[in-house]
Formats: sequence, structure tokens, C-alpha cells
Amino acid sequence: MRHPYEKIMRLELIAIGLSILTGIIALFQASVLFILLAIYLIIISLACDAFTQNFTTYRQLQSLKQAIRAGILFLLATALIFLL
Repeated sequence: MRHPYEKIMRLELIAIGLSILTGIIALFQASVLFILLAIYLIIISLACDAFTQNFTTYRQLQSLKQAIRAGILFLLATALIFLL
């Protein structure tokens, strides 16, 4: 039997992997676009982690902290787009 949130957990791992790959490309290309893409992929990973922790464990406070971290990163990355 599969875990009910397996797709979300898989999305989290894919987002982390793509973030690492995009971050390495951003280092070599020196592109702000790739840096922002890596940050948004990290945000997706944090949001997926918060969602799965909220419904699979009894640590709702930990999932709330992850969601707040994702929200703050989203606001900062979006503000960075408008500042450039």
C-alpha cells in the first residue's frame, strides 16, 4: 500500500534535486534568473515538507515553522525580482 502523500514527498525530492542542479548552473553562468529559480524550487520543497509534516506527524508546530520559512523566502525572492 502506498503512502497517501507519496506524490507530494516525491515532488519535494524532485524540487530539492532541481534546486541543486539549478544552483550549480547559476554559479557557472552567474545568472540571477537561475538563482531565483533555485530559490523558488527551495520554497516548493519547504512547502511540500510543511504540508506532509502537518498531516503525517503530530508535529504541527514544526510544519507551521516550515510554512513560515517558505512564505518569508517567497516574499524576499519576489521582492528581489522587483529590485533588479
